[in-house]
Amino acid sequence: MTVVDTSRPVGDGEVDSREYHFVSKHAFEADVAVGRFVEYGEYEKQLFGTSMEAIRQVVNSGKICVLNFHPQVHTVSYSFEGVIVPCCCISTCVVCACHCGSSIVCSN
Repeated sequence: MTVVDTSRPVGDGEVDSREYHFVSKHAFEADVAVGRFVEYGEYEKQLFGTSMEAIRQVVNSGKICVLNFHPQVHTVSYSFEGVIVPCCCISTCVVCACHCGSSIVCSN
């Protein structure tokens, strides 16, 4: 799984870059502005997003990258659409949306 970026505070026992990449809301919004995220959204007034870099790290480690979006997250944007799409540098992604959430499966 990828490590997701979030604007929420670090919780007890959490470690940056293990559970999440913790960033300020300002930094998160700046990353959105430059198109850093494959997807991002809001949950309980905090921002969460999956960056292209997080996906690259998984794929470059030789693993298959599976993204599982929380169904209660109000998704603001996906940077690609469709059932099977070429992903801009790293792989082919399969997008599946259903009533319980969405999944993107990336492999090289």
